[in-house]
Amino acid sequence: MNKNLDIAFGWYSKAAESSYPKATFNVGVMYENGQPVEQSYDEAMTWYIRAAGLGYGPACHAIGILYQRGHGVEQSNAEAVQWYLSVAEKNVGGQFALGTMIEDGEEIPVDPVGAAQLYSEAVRRGHLEAHYRLGRFNEFGLGVDQNHHEAMRLYMEAADRNHWPSHFRIGVLHQSGLGTPRDDDKALSWFRKAAYAEYAEAQYMVGKLYETGRGVKKDEQKAGRWYVMAAGQGDPCGCHALGLAQESGRGVPSSLEEAVATYEKGVAQDNDQGCEYLRMAAEQNDPEACSNLGQVYLKGEGAEQDANKAIYWFRHGAEQGFASAQYYLALMYIQGQSVASDLVEAYMWLDLAVKQDGREALKTCGLITKQLSPAEVNEAEERVANWKPTVP
Repeated sequence: MNKNLDIAFGWYSKAAESSYPKATFNVGVMYENGQPVEQSYDEAMTWYIRAAGLGYGPACHAIGILYQRGHGVEQSNAEAVQWYLSVAEKNVGGQFALGTMIEDGEEIPVDPVGAAQLYSEAVRRGHLEAHYRLGRFNEFGLGVDQNHHEAMRLYMEAADRNHWPSHFRIGVLHQSGLGTPRDDDKALSWFRKAAYAEYAEAQYMVGKLYETGRGVKKDEQKAGRWYVMAAGQGDPCGCHALGLAQESGRGVPSSLEEAVATYEKGVAQDNDQGCEYLRMAAEQNDPEACSNLGQVYLKGEGAEQDANKAIYWFRHGAEQGFASAQYYLALMYIQGQSVASDLVEAYMWLDLAVKQDGREALKTCGLITKQLSPAEVNEAEERVANWKPTVP
């Protein structure tokens, strides 16, 4: 047992007997952490309430956290909100916590504008996570006017303090050219920083850049290794990418059984929040997000199945030149899902995907070619020759 902690606990306890607020709070912290005393949420709550009664704001924040997590008390977001409200003006932790609850609508109406205001105040007072949250609000136009330059500034301030999700978002902005000139090299550099810190989304993106050869020499083996790392942490996109690689044997050993298990793991880890972020990225014209969101609606995994929405997002990604979206759009034309069956149109999209090394598209293209007349093939190839990607 740490003797210094024993000594500290003794002095804090004596000071608490004299109603010294910070010492009273620190005794609670030691009970909550279980050092150097036996861990007890009940004791922690007792000391936090005493400190709160002495007007110590951080204690009110700590009580809110215990209620929000259900530690030592019956879980209650409503109680947590009341404790956060009691110190929101004075305590930066309370401001941030209340902002997250307003953003998510936990026992309080969803209010992006109110959440943005709380995050702004928390940023002013130096709260690290608030920089990231407010950056995200600026990036996607939630509760504030959309401003990619401001998002970049906030992310950079957080990144300077080693906030890895902010490193990731900076990479995304460099990759998309929002708020900064498009630069795949810089995007890869920022993704790598977060990836080496074991941030799963960044590991997936590094793998994706190696797979596509954007900002780095194409290398399927390296892509596979990064996908393995991302999938190992349960990242849904990493699981999907690894599953595809395992299915085709690109960069990793070929195994249909392993691919199925990887896909299932990704579906189990996905959630509504991840789908919402995907939708926001798609609305910002990210072609990969468009393709992935189309798959969400097509399969009904993470959102209600809707073939009309699926084809809308596949088309949005396909028209920007994203191979996966082109492949899925072609399948919709082949199967006649929410669109009239049209093998010539399907051939066009498949051929465009094939030109980007779309191996799945190549197999399908070969199958439908047999169903087309030479004149129809010529028509499809003419469409391919005249096609140009749209730039949002």
